[in-house]
Amino acid sequence: KSTFAGWPTPACIIAGDVIALSLVYWVAVLLRYLISPAYDLGFYLHLYPGIALFLMSFLLQGLYPGLLMHPAEEIRRVSYGITTVFLLAGAVTFVVRDAEAYSRSVFLVTWSAGVPAILLMRTLVRGLLSRQSWWGVPAVVLGSGAAARRVANALRRRDLGIRVLGLLEARESLRNDGDPIEVLGTLALAPQLAASGKAAMAIVAMPEVSPTALREIIQDHCRGFRHVLLMPDLPHLCSLGVSGRDVGGE
Repeated sequence: KSTFAGWPTPACIIAGDVIALSLVYWVAVLLRYLISPAYDLGFYLHLYPGIALFLMSFLLQGLYPGLLMHPAEEIRRVSYGITTVFLLAGAVTFVVRDAEAYSRSVFLVTWSAGVPAILLMRTLVRGLLSRQSWWGVPAVVLGSGAAARRVANALRRRDLGIRVLGLLEARESLRNDGDPIEVLGTLALAPQLAASGKAAMAIVAMPEVSPTALREIIQDHCRGFRHVLLMPDLPHLCSLGVSGRDVGGE
């Protein structure tokens, strides 16, 4: 299934998030313990599984795998995700009237240091692993001519989280041996690549077709992909994301 294509990339990002949050949390706890040994470390050990709440919040924010996300947008979503969890935790402790059991310093340090720690770890993960052949969500570009090739070449930056497999054109064309972008076949091959799990994302780069024709291409050839990305304004690389559910994907 295409849902699991490219799973190592989000798995590595999730692992990095867990490591970053864990380091911040335990550093805050240990520093608080050194200042006041009266605090029970076992209590914070029982709280540690709550880190899963942050991962769920990040998932709801679309941070896994976080494709083609502007750094400012990633900062906003990470901040929103962490703040949401801490606000909910604060509300729960107020309702159950158990706030005395928690250290405000641990709470504030983890809250304030969590965002930069997450962002730094994500930068390190991408920098270290983006050179690996398996890194990135596998994608195919649907389109013909120079426009589609420009898009495919622009997306070859592996730190964007996308691994372009090649082009699918409207009709058979001559291969250009000097072009690093491979022509995999025609558009009819797209549903097969999605169903086999070889590609999880379709990037449609057809600025020359009408909106009606573009809609038909998406309905006919983009079924089964988890993500569909439209590139209608190539000079400015503006894009509009469409989820796979909108085109019959899973």
